[in-house]
Amino acid sequence: GRGVLMSCSRRDSSDVAHVGDVARRIGERMRVLDLATCGGGSDDDSTSRRLAALVRVAEERGARMAKADEVGILHLALSAIPGGVALAHRPGVSSVAEPSADADHLLSRACAWMRACAASSGDPPPIVPPSLGTMLATHASCFEADGVRYELMATHTQRFGSGELVASHVFRTHVGDPSAVLDATAAHGIRQVFRGRIVVFPYGVSDELVDDLLRVCGAKAVMRRKTFEEIDEGMLSDFFGVLYDVVCEEEGRRSFADALCEAERDVPKLTGRFEIIAL
Repeated sequence: GRGVLMSCSRRDSSDVAHVGDVARRIGERMRVLDLATCGGGSDDDSTSRRLAALVRVAEERGARMAKADEVGILHLALSAIPGGVALAHRPGVSSVAEPSADADHLLSRACAWMRACAASSGDPPPIVPPSLGTMLATHASCFEADGVRYELMATHTQRFGSGELVASHVFRTHVGDPSAVLDATAAHGIRQVFRGRIVVFPYGVSDELVDDLLRVCGAKAVMRRKTFEEIDEGMLSDFFGVLYDVVCEEEGRRSFADALCEAERDVPKLTGRFEIIAL
């Protein structure tokens, strides 16, 4: 089949922007399912509802489309977490005092994220700010570190009797929910969704889940990001737009590997960032 089902779990309206961009480009041969709208109930219910929605939409899509346009590709734009990918995100609030070791660590991880974004976009590396507060004021008030998205809500400062000035940075956080995860066990329960299809993980996935999708669930192939460095969503839009343009060509004569090569030629900065794994 040449149809594509893109599934995501949006944390906010700007999250996984490449999904909407590619869907608009490809049109009726693509369907988008936002798993963030499929939860509710207890944690177990939330996971089962999301998995059930994935099964239902994949099977309905295949039944409605012509044979040549059946869903042949599952594009799972889900955050990689240990053992699998997150079907949902858990919001929270975090406070980091500065100066502190925690602030230094967060600054280091945020700078690594900014360097990766600059490299993927072809921009010069950013100047390392002297403090987390400086970075938040002059570089980025929204960033990712160690798989967690941080959005600055407020900064409070207080001067102590010794004259020391201490800042407290308050963040809204979003992290993959470990209670709502597509792992090997969950995949076994919905193996019919993966059988004979190519499964794409634009944000990466563990070796364990890849092996189970291929050997137990019968997936035709898995394409995943090889590294976990940040990639600009605009580049992902261009990359997957080209890839699925080729995949969804009317004649359907070109292989998925051909489509990957074409996408790499069109977006050379992503050459070698993705790999196709098959038995």
